[in-house]
Amino acid sequence: MLETMTQQPQPAARPGAQEPAPRAPKRGLDRTGPFDLGDKVQLADSKNRLHTITLRPGGEFHSHRGVLRHDQLIGAEDGVVVEDSNGTRYQALRPLYADYMLSMPRGAAIIYPKDSAQILMWGDIFPGARVLEAGVGSGGLTTALLRAVGPEGSVHSIERREDFAEVARENVETFFGQLHPSWQLSIGDFQEIAPTLSPDEPAVDRVVLDMLAPWECVDAAAEVLVSGGVFLAYVATVTQLSRTAEALRDHG
Repeated sequence: MLETMTQQPQPAARPGAQEPAPRAPKRGLDRTGPFDLGDKVQLADSKNRLHTITLRPGGEFHSHRGVLRHDQLIGAEDGVVVEDSNGTRYQALRPLYADYMLSMPRGAAIIYPKDSAQILMWGDIFPGARVLEAGVGSGGLTTALLRAVGPEGSVHSIERREDFAEVARENVETFFGQLHPSWQLSIGDFQEIAPTLSPDEPAVDRVVLDMLAPWECVDAAAEVLVSGGVFLAYVATVTQLSRTAEALRDHG
């Protein structure tokens, strides 16, 4: 038995109505779609050995097995399988966030994906959250925070060292394809900058610290955190944990 369906006529556009503007192509690693110039591409061979390249006009990837032209990838879909000059097959994939975090240029030690995931969960980083971060390092956690808060949220990062801040800025820009509109980066001490962010009333939902002495920042964090906000410190030793817990207890 055949079942037929007649397409209903679409209502005519109202006079003067404007057609929706086409969406601008999204650059950076945080996107989907065909590969384009400037994209980072991860090539996986039959033994799952990974090679990351950046697509350039007339570019080539050379290995001991052969040569793969970048033009073979430009315009191709994510996941395509291509062959080099000697017939070696590679699957081309856009690097995932975890791949990028582990391979990004570093000014300081990064927070690894498993720890970033714990921070996002226990810090309850939600879409629309206003996050104050200190100790930006190489920008790995910053990138995770920006993805979690979404376009309605914001992340303000504070870093004491200008060289670390520059590395983080470049890494975040590479991942998103631009400087993220919801991100602000300040250079200086947390205790000095944090109180100036909301002098009239608390305006931060979450404070996330990755530094040697987070206990020194408890008072400044309390000034900007809203009622019910979350203070989270990422520390490496029991001594740091103990001193931070004591500072929180003393603050009340």
